[in-house]
Amino acid sequence: MSYSYADDSNLMVKSRKIETIVQTARDALEKTGDWCNNNNLVLNMGIHIDLNMKWEQHIKALSKRLSTVVYSLHILKYRFLGGLGRTLCS
Repeated sequence: MSYSYADDSNLMVKSRKIETIVQTARDALEKTGDWCNNNNLVLNMGIHIDLNMKWEQHIKALSKRLSTVVYSLHILKYRFLGGLGRTLCS
């Protein structure tokens, strides 16, 4: 089995009317999703937005990931790098 990744794909929508932006974006995302399904590709946008277009779920997930990274840096600083860790992370 092999995996390939494509980074930095963008869909852009421009209009003076918010309704037009929303509808055009929905249409574009639906067509993109259909194309991906037909070609056995998976989209991962890397964001979490609920049905009410709120960011709470995304912020919670991001905070959890960042907390894990900060804790890992803390472990590296004090346990593995000794005095050098204090110098690098200060």
